[in-house]
Amino acid sequence: MHERRRGREGQQRQRAEQTLRALAEPEVGPELRQQRTHGRQRGAQAQRDEEDGRGCEGADERALGGAHAGRLVPVCATGCRTFLHPPRRGAVRGRAGAVCGTRHDGPVDGSTVIEDPPVLTDGVVTLRCLTADDVDALLAGEDDDQVRWLNEGHRSERPRTTAWVAQNRAQWRDGGPRRHLGVLDAATGELAGTVEAHLALPDLPDGTANVSYAVLPAWRGRGYAVRAVRLLRRWLAERTDATSAVLRVDAANVPSLRVARDAGCLPPEPGPDGLLHHALPLREPARVVLVCGPAGSGKSTHAARLARAGWAHLAFDAAAWAAGHREHPLPADVAACVHEDLRARLVGLVGDGVDVVVDTSFWSRASRASYRALLAPLGVVPVTHHLVTPRAEVLRRLAARTGAGPDDVVVPPDRAAVYLDGFEDPTPDEGPLVRVPPA
Repeated sequence: MHERRRGREGQQRQRAEQTLRALAEPEVGPELRQQRTHGRQRGAQAQRDEEDGRGCEGADERALGGAHAGRLVPVCATGCRTFLHPPRRGAVRGRAGAVCGTRHDGPVDGSTVIEDPPVLTDGVVTLRCLTADDVDALLAGEDDDQVRWLNEGHRSERPRTTAWVAQNRAQWRDGGPRRHLGVLDAATGELAGTVEAHLALPDLPDGTANVSYAVLPAWRGRGYAVRAVRLLRRWLAERTDATSAVLRVDAANVPSLRVARDAGCLPPEPGPDGLLHHALPLREPARVVLVCGPAGSGKSTHAARLARAGWAHLAFDAAAWAAGHREHPLPADVAACVHEDLRARLVGLVGDGVDVVVDTSFWSRASRASYRALLAPLGVVPVTHHLVTPRAEVLRRLAARTGAGPDDVVVPPDRAAVYLDGFEDPTPDEGPLVRVPPA
């Protein structure tokens, strides 16, 4: 068993290194999205649903044989994994001596509940603790991919799923390290998935919460996983002593890689477990993404995707269009006024604790540096999302524009060539950088 596990982890490390090399290239082609065939229990979700929302779908608990006989272990086939381990040394201790990472107010009382499960919402999704009434939805949402790749060909059993739900609730009551919540569609109250923070994984540094997530098939592609992670991040910052969260993702699981990126994580690093580790800072007042790329690279499409997942969207082209400007480039004084308005709105939103995506070309190093300098006094380090669409595709898109709206401004061929030739690609030395392959 251990030899097979080491072999799988070696393969995962190799995939992680390959993915990081691909992300480091200025031109990322479709090969990144084709890294989907791999060993048992890895990345079935990458073969379907090119939208986000897959995460560690259907994370389930089952008994393992051999040295693990009798232990129930949540296993995620897609790389966002959570395991039940003994608490690591240095974990924060709450009431009743239970090991957890939750901050507690008031006197220690062994008979007092450690932490009541919260109810969190952003108006689109709601997070709450699972109950026995959710078991039917969990079982019904188990699709063929989950059965094949996650459950080793076996359907989940009702008694075990019921016990797992009860265990999740007990973790809150008894101060265990796992903080597990159901993800509901706020409009209908239907269960859409689950999200979890584990506050005491022994193979992660102290103060780091492991975040995993699952979205049921009917709800994928709506940004619900990103929303759930963002809500959980805010709760972790307000209610625990954790300083950082991490999303661990298999390099071949493209949808889950998107979730980590769209949640505002820092660029991934290969972990010792063969997975890509995406760090998510918890102590910044808000997360800010600077969407960077020449006209036609797909910036507005990418920013709109983040907006659907709950980010506030500040767009240069939309502001210019609303002011009556139909041609680009704008006169220098007009462009300066638009940027000044965007900057003021950005500072206000960050001050209110709102995550923001700024959608403009950021064509020069100086323009990106100016926004970083603006945010530095607020304690925010923005992440640049660089759209690395090939030149030929950019020119094809621009040639098809008709001037129908702010994201469709006509750019003549000679002007398009000037934009592309003058664009200054961002580099990691400027700050956190994530390269986004063409959609």
